[in-house]
Amino acid sequence: MIENNLGNEGTNNKVCIYFCPVTEYPEKAPFNPPMEFPEYPFKGRGVNLGNQVYESIREMFKLMGMDIKNYGSELWNPFGEVIMPGDKVVIKPALTTDVNYTGDTVFSIIPHGSIIRAVLDYVLIAKPSSVIICDGPIPNAAFADVSRIVRLPEIVSFVNANQKTKVELIDLRHEYAPKDEKGHVIDIIKTKEDPLGYSIIDLGNESLLNEISEDWMKYRSVSSIKFERFAPPLYHNRENNIYSVSNTILSGNVIINIPKLKTHRKVGISATIKNGVGITNKKFWLPHFREGIDETRYSLKKKWKRHFYRLGERIQCLFFKYFGNKETVRGLPTVDGNWPGNDTTWRSAIDLYRILLYADKKGVMRNERQRKHFSLVDGIIGGENFGPLAPTEKKAGILICGVNPVSVDAVAAKVMGFDPLYIKMIYNCKNIGKFRLSEIDAPEINEISNKKINNLHFIAPFQWKGCLKKREGKYRRQTE
Repeated sequence: MIENNLGNEGTNNKVCIYFCPVTEYPEKAPFNPPMEFPEYPFKGRGVNLGNQVYESIREMFKLMGMDIKNYGSELWNPFGEVIMPGDKVVIKPALTTDVNYTGDTVFSIIPHGSIIRAVLDYVLIAKPSSVIICDGPIPNAAFADVSRIVRLPEIVSFVNANQKTKVELIDLRHEYAPKDEKGHVIDIIKTKEDPLGYSIIDLGNESLLNEISEDWMKYRSVSSIKFERFAPPLYHNRENNIYSVSNTILSGNVIINIPKLKTHRKVGISATIKNGVGITNKKFWLPHFREGIDETRYSLKKKWKRHFYRLGERIQCLFFKYFGNKETVRGLPTVDGNWPGNDTTWRSAIDLYRILLYADKKGVMRNERQRKHFSLVDGIIGGENFGPLAPTEKKAGILICGVNPVSVDAVAAKVMGFDPLYIKMIYNCKNIGKFRLSEIDAPEINEISNKKINNLHFIAPFQWKGCLKKREGKYRRQTE
């Protein structure tokens, strides 16, 4: 069985929360460190004196106890117990989209290039055979545009020009669907696809969706294309629960997950587990909600309410940004499963993360984990309110890391000011029979931080207000 052992204690329940001295990112790519640290692999290639993000990640690895005996020397190799020489490493940042409709920075949705560059440097120190940076953005986002914003081409070009290990940048999707200014899909454009192709994996009765399979005809996706919106029942029903997964992901020996710390209207928060959705090229196969069941806690009899809610996302998020805390929005319908009553999306998300860890290179689910895992959550600028695609920025100034995806997400929720016991995507991980993500309950998590862990008071999506905090726990008691 593959296990991750970090630090002197040799356990996988550590989660490190590092409070950074900055809440801004450096601007100058390729985001070199502020000085040539002893272990730095690109000496003589220049430094960036203003890059405190790089130094913060370095100090976080030290605080985590990663190869602590060699810290401060040329031999320091923080990922040495996760990445073996010759391993194939897949780095999966949350390259979700290239635009934030609130007008706030897109880096409240996607991680910054300075985070990815620092992680990449320490991955290369571990001497992998190859490194792939990849993700599958939302259907209407061009991968080239997202990569350009994050400055990934400059990072990859710099690294490949100065060392032997090959670093690739790959879009995991097979197509994308750009929209016009009114939000209408104008074309379906084929991409280069995953060069290794895709595996079709049927979890069958082992899927967490099996528990609600009596409602399979009501599964819906959130695709803007009408047919795709009604596609999930073709792949998820009483007999099957089928996912299409990138073979590049499955080919890796190690997964380095770099999500963004932000709220999510369907599952509460988006961090490690939710970022796993990017491994599928067929997002419209995923059940996001069950129509008429997960969809609302308000009456939908008045059709004008539904139509108002489904106005262009730009108008919606601006409306809720300025009026979302007022009682005037309480009568609006909650459609598409955007509220705590959604009992579907979290199941698909966990299923995909189980596949990420347990499917072998041929797409066959095994009883033992097939690859090692490490997660580093970018919360220097987080996203609150109308997340995950249109949040307002939250200058939180934190980084969170660990090898256990459930532990990392539980700590992330706690730091945001939410109780992980009220987030189904986290709480229900302990109820999985086969292909478990964690054997650790919240009290057993070993939290390490460079300062007292504060509640950062992230603002929840308005539909979730009063449903995430312990002192207002009526929702969970009513639904258990």
